[in-house]
Parts: sequence; structure tokens; C-alpha cells
Amino acid sequence: MAELQISAIGAISGEVLGSLAISETCSVAELKRRLTVAHHWPGAVKLFHDGQQISGPKTLVDAGLRNGAEIQVIISRSQQILAGAMDGTGSIWDLEGPQKAHEFHHGAELHTAAVSPDGKFLGTAGSDCQVILWQRDPLDVEFNLQGHQGQVYSISFCPVSSTLLSASGDATARLWEISSGQELLCLRGHRRDVNACAISPDGQVLATGSDDYCFATWDRRSGQMIHNWDGRRGEGHSGRVYSVAFSPDGHYLATGAVDKKAKIWDTRAPSGSLLAMKHSDLVNSVQFSVDGNLVASASDDSLVFVWKPMDGTMVACHEHPMAVLSCSFADDGHLATGCSDGKLRIWGTAESEPVELNASSNAKSSLRGIKSATFIPA
Repeated sequence: MAELQISAIGAISGEVLGSLAISETCSVAELKRRLTVAHHWPGAVKLFHDGQQISGPKTLVDAGLRNGAEIQVIISRSQQILAGAMDGTGSIWDLEGPQKAHEFHHGAELHTAAVSPDGKFLGTAGSDCQVILWQRDPLDVEFNLQGHQGQVYSISFCPVSSTLLSASGDATARLWEISSGQELLCLRGHRRDVNACAISPDGQVLATGSDDYCFATWDRRSGQMIHNWDGRRGEGHSGRVYSVAFSPDGHYLATGAVDKKAKIWDTRAPSGSLLAMKHSDLVNSVQFSVDGNLVASASDDSLVFVWKPMDGTMVACHEHPMAVLSCSFADDGHLATGCSDGKLRIWGTAESEPVELNASSNAKSSLRGIKSATFIPA
């Protein structure tokens, strides 16, 4: 069993960050873990080789690494977080402090908020049937994306291109070009409200979840449905699907539904679920961690479970005073949760009390719940 000497180079600075001798049969994920621990790198670490990002369980040899190889490293850490409250309030918080940096208003009941991968744009959507695209700095409206005929429940920015996907009560999902505000694609095939949407890491596959008990994957280029998991035929969930999320390698899909379950599916071999995590009430949100090793599921049972998607091992259970509406991982492993009590909570990687932020502008309103909590890239 041969050992490889691997050098880590800063992708932007070109600086030598460290080196490591490691078995060629080790995984890329293990290489990243050892480098991070050995050199005390803060934040999330992304590895690149020959211009391509490498990650996951594949061995170093399968990833194309040989003895003496150089890998490029990007280390990032979120410094701000975006919260979206049902009362229409969007807010940006500095994590140092923490303190509120900006507040803005969608103008209607807010169902979702998101941030672009480069942190330059924010998106909000709600009961007024439109998506508002905001320039982040200075904070101002860039476009009103209009075309949906029903409330917009979910939006997702593409990780690798300037597009945004939206899901609506008009039974469609639509893909928009950020630079022009133009609609590029309309996905039709669901029979009822589309509650959730996501875009694969390579931007080539779209996913939706619906009130029709179905969730589906779609081809980005053609807009054609790739596969439909129909709960009414026993293929998916036995209830409305409220959340969908891709794993970082794009091979797996996490879903959450009214049937009180969060499930993991293999998008390469569509069939039954690989794993199911059961809550005692409906599941509002599911999210993978940045490295794909964990999944968080947020539920009306006031709990957020953090668990391993491959075997279901429970890593943490975070209790809240009311229903939990949203969850999101930071690059460094911190977890943000949005609760019906109007508070945004940030949980550390160790068992400890969370940081609590009053992210709703009206603590007494019945619409004070936090529907979105998203870390903003540094």
C-alpha cells in the first residue's frame, strides 16, 4: 500500500499551506479532514486538482492524485446570516457580536429567502406571487421576477451559474436569469402546489417537491422530467412534500414531508429510499452539511435532528419551544434554525446553548415565524 506526499497550495494566494503523507487508498474526505486538523484551518475547506473540485468518498487514486501532487485549497467562513420572517421582514446579521446589519421588507407575507453563492444577491418570495431579487451591496431591489400565478414558496440559487429557481402554488417551478430577470424555463408536471425546489451542485438537475405527494428531478437543459417519485403509488412520501435538498456531490436527494419523515434517495438509481428519519410531526426543512456527512431535519415537533445520511446515526437533537420552520448549515459546521417563536438560533458544533436572535420585527404577530435562515458566503 503506497503512500502519497500531497502538497496543499492556496488557490488564490499560491502560498504553500501545508503537506501530508497519506495512503493512496484513503478517501478525499479523509485527506481534507487530516489537512484541516493538522494545520488548524478555520471555516470550510474545498479542494481542487487540475481545476476540478474533488470531494467525497472516492479514493485519492480515483480522484487522479499521484505522489507529489499539488492540490489547491479554498478556505471560507460565513460572517453574516440572512433571515426571512413570515411577517415580510428580511434581515442580515453580523455573526460577530452578533448584531443586525440590515433590515428590509418584501411587502407581503414572506415564505422564503435565499442568497446567491457569491453573496452578491439576495432573493425573497411570498404570498404576492413574485420573487424579488435584491442587490446586496448597496441593498436595493434589482428585479421583480413576475410570472407565477400563485404564491411562491421556495427559491434556490444555482451554485454554478447566474440563475434562480422558484416553486409556486400555481403548480409550476420556473428558472430565471439573474442578470436580466427573464424567465428561462417553466417546469410543468405537478398537479398541485409546488412547495420546494433545489438545484444540483453542477447546475444540470433541478428538483421539486409538491402537495401532490410527489417529488421529481428535471433536466436543466430541456426542462423534461427525469424521474417522478409518486407517493400515491407508494414510491415517495405518503403526504405533501415540503423540502428537497441535494447532497454536495449531487448523487443524493434529501426530502421532508407531512408524513413526518425525512428521507434520503439516490438520484442515480431512482427507487426506494435509502434511509428514513422519523419525526413525530411534519418535516418542514432538510439540508445537507457542506461536506455531505450530515443532514439536518426541522419539524413541527419542535426538534431539529442532525444525523448521518448513510446510516441514520443521530449526532444531535436540538430542542425548540415551538415548531421549527427552517434549517441551514454554515461552511464551518454551525447550524442555523428558524423557529415559529420569531427567533433565529445558531448552534455550535459542540453541545452548547445556541445564540438567539430576534429576527422578526413583531414578536407578538402570528406571522413572526422564521421561514428561512441562510449563511452568507464570506
